[in-house]
Amino acid sequence: MNNQQETFALMLLRPYGKKGSPEALRETTHWGLAPEKQKKTKNNTIEKNNTIEKNNTIEKNNTIEKNNTIEKNNTIEKNNTIEKLDAYWLAGCFEGDGCLSISNNKQKNSLSFSFILRQADPKILYKVKSFISYGSVYMDKEGYWTFCIRNKKSLYKVINLLNGKLILQKRIFQFEKWVTHLNKKYNTNIVPITKPAKLSWENAWLTGFADAEGSFSILLSVRKNNNKNRLRLRFYLDLSESFLCLQKIQQLLGGTLHKKIKNNFLYYRLIIDTFNKAPMLINYFSNFPPLTTTLYVRFIRYTRVYGWYVNKEWINKKEKIKHLIVLNKRLKKKQIIKS
Repeated sequence: MNNQQETFALMLLRPYGKKGSPEALRETTHWGLAPEKQKKTKNNTIEKNNTIEKNNTIEKNNTIEKNNTIEKNNTIEKNNTIEKLDAYWLAGCFEGDGCLSISNNKQKNSLSFSFILRQADPKILYKVKSFISYGSVYMDKEGYWTFCIRNKKSLYKVINLLNGKLILQKRIFQFEKWVTHLNKKYNTNIVPITKPAKLSWENAWLTGFADAEGSFSILLSVRKNNNKNRLRLRFYLDLSESFLCLQKIQQLLGGTLHKKIKNNFLYYRLIIDTFNKAPMLINYFSNFPPLTTTLYVRFIRYTRVYGWYVNKEWINKKEKIKHLIVLNKRLKKKQIIKS
């Protein structure tokens, strides 16, 4: 079993299948034996029957486990289909990691317009391309996989998909300015919606934003005051240069806001790491699963460890938790993109 199958199989919550019973064993009567031999033969028969029953139970459990693994893998494959990518996911991903570009084409003496998304993993960008039906995917000079559309028809489609679904005021202002210039060039009258959409648990906006700028992590440490183990499950969102935008998301999720500086680059992080928030996050991301491989795998592991915490098993699972932490570190780290 490879790492991915192991990870997915560990999320199993509900075994299925009808209860079976061992095959009925035929009772045998021994004639003409002395009482001691009859007793001994009877004991041997019981022991043999118990062995058969045990073997049947093991075989049955193995079958159930195998069926559960197949069912879970099929569910995961289904959840990762293009059907989960919708306009709200696209809006969230754009607000986290996207770009609306206006450049001056000196040769044609006119403005050029672009819609751009950047990711470390190109798979999700190809899904976006399939969803929009336009655009190209390539690696740019900085080493990022980039999805870009420039032609008029595809830009209109993106505008229709995003209009009215943006939440962050900074992005709404950029969108309004971009659409206004596009209207002037093509002599159109598209009206950009400037009222922020409502952040909700009922659509995939947050998943799109998290696929761009979020992550799940598992932390295991030792308390200094009593040397007891401490487990923390963390979900966080990063955003550059926009504290107010994360404050708006904080109103829905709760959590704490932190200022971070890395390589002389300022950004803000919203952290949710209390156990009472975990069921809310698990329920949401189960309904709207992440589409990037990294976030999806981290979410599966986060959910699994939370199950151990609820069942008070995590102390006995410390080595497995440490292994999951190592596996998380091996996943390709996301880069913080300036917006």
